[in-house]
Amino acid sequence: ASSYQIQVSLFPTFYVIEVDISEVSGPRQSVFGLVHTYVYYWRVRSYNPAGYSSWSNTRVLEIEDDPELFVQPGS
Repeated sequence: ASSYQIQVSLFPTFYVIEVDISEVSGPRQSVFGLVHTYVYYWRVRSYNPAGYSSWSNTRVLEIEDDPELFVQPGS
């Protein structure tokens, strides 16, 4: 993959998107502005010249002092 797109939501259906970051090029992405003690859901998909992949399985993100998402290729 040339890059990744990450979405974060308060809803497992992603009815409302809180964060939508495209062109993530590495295995780490900091996400700021999320509320401590909230439970968020996140997903990732890869992008290459042929287009986007399908979304990954939805994962749960519990916010700590220094929230970071880790994009793992192939996940």
